Amino acid sequence: MASLMQRHAVSDYPRPHNKTPLLLFSDCAERLDWLHALLAYEAVEIHVASSLEELQGECASEHALAVIDVNPAQLPQVLDIIRASRGHSEIPLLVETSRCNQPLLAGLLPKYRAMPCGLRELVALAQPGDEQTPQSIRPML
Repeated sequence: MASLMQRHAVSDYPRPHNKTPLLLFSDCAERLDWLHALLAYEAVEIHVASSLEELQGECASEHALAVIDVNPAQLPQVLDIIRASRGHSEIPLLVETSRCNQPLLAGLLPKYRAMPCGLRELVALAQPGDEQTPQSIRPML
């Protein structure tokens, strides 16, 4: 089973050193470092942003996937910035859900075509290539 990045990466994405560009946004430095370490695959080039200003700057470059871990109050603005950016209207958006409540996610994520993910799903879906297996992802309910 192909990963989200592999399915959605298109040939015109800039790929320095044949790496898949992944946008990682978190408003918490510790969680940003932790997620960066978990997602640091050899075939992935991680672009990091930890403020809305940095996110806007990073959105000037194209990415194959975005991983979002933010305070629920910031989530609408973060999703809006990413989706409104050139080249980001159709990429997969994975939102780490441990900090968000379900009613917020249910009303907001479909609007932006973003997928709620627990940590296990997020790490599995962000893997490049054929490393992901159907058994590695807990079913989404």
